[in-house]
Amino acid sequence: GRVNNITFSKENEYAVTFEQFLNYITTKMDRHWIPMHHFCAPCNNHYDFYLDLATFKDDLRYIYKQVGIEEPHEDNGSTNSTRNNSTKKAGPKLSVSEYFKDIPKQLLEKVYKIYRLDFKLFGYEIP
Repeated sequence: GRVNNITFSKENEYAVTFEQFLNYITTKMDRHWIPMHHFCAPCNNHYDFYLDLATFKDDLRYIYKQVGIEEPHEDNGSTNSTRNNSTKKAGPKLSVSEYFKDIPKQLLEKVYKIYRLDFKLFGYEIP
């Protein structure tokens, strides 16, 4: 079907280029793509921990250790379920620089302007 002038296939395959996605998030602030500093207000809320999805398991282990909780054992079925399987129809594996290499500089500047504080707060590097 058609959602906000971006076509998605019923099979959940890639039907939008990365550049089209970046254009979308820089022109219409969808609640799913708002900068994290708006969502969790890290300057106003003093969190003891935050987890990064890129290092989620390690971050979670650290938190268990810090609060003195025994790390739960994984249920073999739960981590491989269809719902949690992030590799299902994930598309080609590309490096971050490969995704950004053909994006117009003006668009990259718009993206950075929106997410600038997130880059600084959470230690992300500009691609």
